[in-house]
Amino acid sequence: VETVGSVGKSTVDIVSSPVNLIKNNIIKSLSSTYSGSVCLQITTIQNNNNNNNNNNDKPVVVITICVISAEKLSSKDVNGTSDPYFKLIVGDVTHTTTIKDCTLNPVYHETFRFEFDREITDNDTLIVEAWDHNKHISDEFIGDFEIKIKGLEPQMKESFPLFYNEEKYNPAYIKDIPKDQIKLPGRFVFLFLSPLFLCIYKYSYYCIHRTLSP
Repeated sequence: VETVGSVGKSTVDIVSSPVNLIKNNIIKSLSSTYSGSVCLQITTIQNNNNNNNNNNDKPVVVITICVISAEKLSSKDVNGTSDPYFKLIVGDVTHTTTIKDCTLNPVYHETFRFEFDREITDNDTLIVEAWDHNKHISDEFIGDFEIKIKGLEPQMKESFPLFYNEEKYNPAYIKDIPKDQIKLPGRFVFLFLSPLFLCIYKYSYYCIHRTLSP
């Protein structure tokens, strides 16, 4: 189990009430596109190491997150479904769920653990990302959300909305990455190549028809 040291900057404020948390998240995400929701069960355990010198090796805070399920995820594949999986990110620690094939309503019931060797601060955040798995091209981003960890209830089970932000994963905004390292989404490749293959097919048919004509 990896221990969380420092965590990145938060972009979403929260309060202790999960209902207000979701409302606050939606208000601050109006510029993004709603792309489904994910149900999480979050448990926070605070260890008091100061009163017991024999337990100094224990983490100060342990957060257990169970990814239960997701609903109404955006379709990224040509068959109208996706092959979704989730990433849970706290600082430099990332946990990933299994991949569920051909579904927009996946069920996981997978639990992950994050350990802190210090007290939780206002800068500690949890980022949850949803991705569509592809075999032959780069995976496609479905949506995400980010919340502050401090202030979460010790035990909570809630559905959190996911939002797709084009500026976050659009290749046009990744200007610092060399062009040969930018992988375009599979849907773009399909839409780009389909007319090309259609033109080749029509031209070949025309040539064959003209050759066989008396």
